[in-house]
Amino acid sequence: MLSHSPAKKFLSSKIVLFSLLIIFIFIISIVIKNSSQQQKNSQKTIELENEILALEKQNQELDQLIDFFSEQEFVEKQAREKLGLAKPGEKMVIIPKQKTKNELQQNKPMPKLWFEYFFN
Repeated sequence: MLSHSPAKKFLSSKIVLFSLLIIFIFIISIVIKNSSQQQKNSQKTIELENEILALEKQNQELDQLIDFFSEQEFVEKQAREKLGLAKPGEKMVIIPKQKTKNELQQNKPMPKLWFEYFFN
């Protein structure tokens, strides 16, 4: 009449079932946590890859600027315009900048400006 073996009795006991349930819940929580962390890592990876692409593009643009500023023509143009230098045998011609109306009026005395304001 011993239909229940000790192994079946052990597995059907409430303590064992409760312990298995707690272990199962613990394993599920670990899986969910790892899944969430993996999703965050994937998102961070995508953001970093986008940042890398943007920095590579900016680096390319800076390389192009370096190439442009390193060209002999650019250096000569800047030396002529900013420093007033010329090649041997060249003569520099400086054309004065025309003054604007505001610049001309700033040099006039105040009474003359008032007179022009009211009577012109």
